[in-house]
Amino acid sequence: SVVDHGPGIPAEVRDRVFERFTQLGPTSTRKQGGTGLGLAIVRGLVSALGGTVRLKDTPGGGATFEVWIPKAPPDAPSGQHKRSNDEE
Repeated sequence: SVVDHGPGIPAEVRDRVFERFTQLGPTSTRKQGGTGLGLAIVRGLVSALGGTVRLKDTPGGGATFEVWIPKAPPDAPSGQHKRSNDEE
């Protein structure tokens, strides 16, 4: 998980923070730059691996992002693997 102790993410925009180009707050007062792609990329990669990303409040202020990825993708074959030159 990643823990942030900043101003937090208001409940009304939590569903949107994983969308591309979403930024919170006015860009003119930001100390850091950005394009609003980071969380969209995280969600896309984690989803492709069969996992999930969850956003929670951080006690004392801020946000916590929890990432869960299974040990093996859901469509991964189980058992023994064969090389293409193995005899059947």
